[in-house]
Amino acid sequence: MGNWYASREQIKRAAVIEGTEHHVTIDRLIEAVSRDLDGSCRTRFIPTLDTRYLPYTSKYVRGGRLYFDADLWSLTTLKDQGTTLRALTSGTHFILQPENDGPPYHWAEILTSQSLNFESGATTPQRSFEIVGMWSRHSATQTASQLDGAITTTTATTLSVDNGSLIDVGNTLLIGTEALFVTERDETDLGVNSTVALAADDTVQTLTLADPAIDLSAGEIIRIGVERMRVTAVSSATSVTVERAWDGTTLATHATDQDIHVFRRFTVERAANGTTATTHLDNAAVSKYVVPKNIEELCIAEVIAALQQERAGWGRAVGTGERQVELSGRALSDLRKRTIGQYRRNLMGSF
Repeated sequence: MGNWYASREQIKRAAVIEGTEHHVTIDRLIEAVSRDLDGSCRTRFIPTLDTRYLPYTSKYVRGGRLYFDADLWSLTTLKDQGTTLRALTSGTHFILQPENDGPPYHWAEILTSQSLNFESGATTPQRSFEIVGMWSRHSATQTASQLDGAITTTTATTLSVDNGSLIDVGNTLLIGTEALFVTERDETDLGVNSTVALAADDTVQTLTLADPAIDLSAGEIIRIGVERMRVTAVSSATSVTVERAWDGTTLATHATDQDIHVFRRFTVERAANGTTATTHLDNAAVSKYVVPKNIEELCIAEVIAALQQERAGWGRAVGTGERQVELSGRALSDLRKRTIGQYRRNLMGSF
């Protein structure tokens, strides 16, 4: 499991789903839709470090060009197996193409200044080429906070950050050179209590904190007692505005000096996408991979459509009575056609 093109919280917000009842179903459908998009586009949108082997055939080797069977975002090594295993150097022996438009790259081309060719294996053309690199159509990242506490082992499966609003279940994180896939989120004690009582009234939205050294960020989810709240604005280091009874929890009365828990702890799969697990220092920068917006939009739409169809027993309508809606799927079909058409990888013969 991993490399989702939408997060659990994105699906819940778009489909107006509250609580945890549907988490397992949502997660399953995001995984299925993301892999379906990989197959439909004949590529992937979050890079994986991998070694790929190619045979010496006319399908892959043509006129000083070695065509790849997947989108290559960045190259680590390229070797061919003639009489001996030979490492070739980008910029010295070959260039990656298309040079002006890549990455992604679709082939390696021997420099015309070089008196060499790609070589076939001495005993068999199978596995003539060994190519190590990051394979993907896309490789964009954005800042996703920083670690709040070091990761001191390569087997630890939880981490905490200083702003939980920037990370969701289903994100693929990048810390240093290690990719980590987020499988669950949890809370941790903020370390500071409230200073003013809150009535069970959703118009009471100002929460004051006892210690100005502890910062919350807009978008973070907190819990006081049984009630979750979403921080919508930060007025000062000791005062925030919250949306009450978040995610289907119950509006409640809270006395002063209550513990505040914040959702900044995440369970992760280590060494994702072929990377190597390492230790990470406190305050290390955390980034997350982001896919093209229309791929994300299509993933969200496909997951919600599947959720609705499952609820309707895969019928053509969802809801009951006056709220029943017929599902034609035309808008979704158009979105899928446009998006797949834009990102589908060409067959090698068309390059």
